[in-house]
Amino acid sequence: METYLRAVAIKKCYGAHRVLKGVNLTLRKNEILSILGPNGAGKTTLIKILATLIAKDSGRIEVMGHNPDRNERQVQRCFGYVGQDTDRSAYARLTARENLVFFARLRGLAKEIIHKRIEGLVEYFDFSGNINKLFMHLSGGQKQTVIIMRALLHDPSVIYLDEPTKGLDPVSAKRLRDFLKQYVRWENKSLLLTSHILSEVEYLADRICFMNNGNLDAGDSVENIIARTGALEDAFFQRLGINSNKRSEYGGLV
Repeated sequence: METYLRAVAIKKCYGAHRVLKGVNLTLRKNEILSILGPNGAGKTTLIKILATLIAKDSGRIEVMGHNPDRNERQVQRCFGYVGQDTDRSAYARLTARENLVFFARLRGLAKEIIHKRIEGLVEYFDFSGNINKLFMHLSGGQKQTVIIMRALLHDPSVIYLDEPTKGLDPVSAKRLRDFLKQYVRWENKSLLLTSHILSEVEYLADRICFMNNGNLDAGDSVENIIARTGALEDAFFQRLGINSNKRSEYGGLV
C-alpha cells in the first residue's frame, strides 16, 4: 500500500525536557491512524511538527514524497490541519464564509472552486444557518466545524486532526466521524487522528499507535489490539502499566 507520510527518528526537546525521543511513524493511503496516549505524551507536539508549525530538533519527514526541510510550501499543500486552538484559528470579526474564502484564496484556489467546495461542505455539515454569522458569535462547536471545513477546502491528501470533535454536540460529532470515514475511503485520503474518546478511535481507526513519555510504538490494527486485550481501554491501561485496581486514580487519559 502506498505510503503518504513517513517520519523517521523525530526528536524534540524543550530545554532539558525530551518531548519526542526518536519517533517513527508511517501513514498509508486510505488509512486512518490514531495516536493514543496520556496528556503530555507528545502527541500534539508531533502533529504540530508534521504540520510545519514547530521545528523538530532532528529526524526526517516526507509527505507525499516531499521533504519539508527542502520544500515546506509544497508539503503544506499536501495536508490539512485542525488543532486544539480553535479560537485563534480564524478571524473573529469575519463571518464563517469570509474566513473560508480568505484561507482558500491564500491556498491559491480559484473563486469558482472556492464557492463550490464551501457550498458542498456547508450542505454536508448542515451549516447553512451559521455560515454568514461572525466567527466570534459562533458557539465552540460551530467554530470547530468552520476550522474542520477550512482544513478540507483545498482537498489535501493528508489530514491531521488533533481532537477534532472537541466541543461538538453528539449529532455534529457523529456527522463528522461518518464523513471522515467515508472521505478517507472514497477520496483516497489519509488521516492522522488524536482523540480522548476511545469509542471514536475504535470506530474510525484502522490502526492505533500508543504514545507515552515521548515514545511511539509501531502500532497495530484495532481488531488485533482488541483480540489480544478484550477492549481498547484495557489495551490503553496495559501500555501505561496501570493495573485495574488503580484505574480510578488515573486522570487525563489521552
